Amino acid sequence: RLLLVGCPKSSTTSSSDGGDQSSAGPPPPDEGTEAGFTAPDFQLQNLAGEIVPLGELRGHPVIINFWATWCGWCVIEMPHLQAVYEEHAGEGLVLLAINIGESQDKVASFKQSNNLTFTILLDSQEAVALKYDVTGYPTTFFIDKDGIIRAKQLGAFLSKEEIERGLDEIMP
Repeated sequence: RLLLVGCPKSSTTSSSDGGDQSSAGPPPPDEGTEAGFTAPDFQLQNLAGEIVPLGELRGHPVIINFWATWCGWCVIEMPHLQAVYEEHAGEGLVLLAINIGESQDKVASFKQSNNLTFTILLDSQEAVALKYDVTGYPTTFFIDKDGIIRAKQLGAFLSKEEIERGLDEIMP
């Protein structure tokens, strides 16, 4: 039995931009938003105003979590994401929580009041959410060190253990 818990998004649109991929060996899979595809590249600002490009994180396993402060399910899963990040950051795990459409001040206040230490990025125009075909919050992607999406979760994680099952796909 499958239970998906999350907050619906008001509209759905999709777009796809080509990415510049280079590596030795066979060519990388085509870019896409499902397991087995290369994760679409993007650049977003963190709460300090610094640009964080996904492409520069190659070599690290990455969790990307799309969320909003008004989404109750997103708020429920944040402590679980924080616990996983604290446990696995020393092993190279990068967690990017991409906030959709909210102000920097509101998100910074949320981060501080919830004692979050992972990177939060701002997708104020929803461009990256559209590129990733996000139709509801939270939506989470597990990306391996080669930039390939290995798992995708629609809806909230209700425990740390649920997130760790996705980590099995991307951690060395």
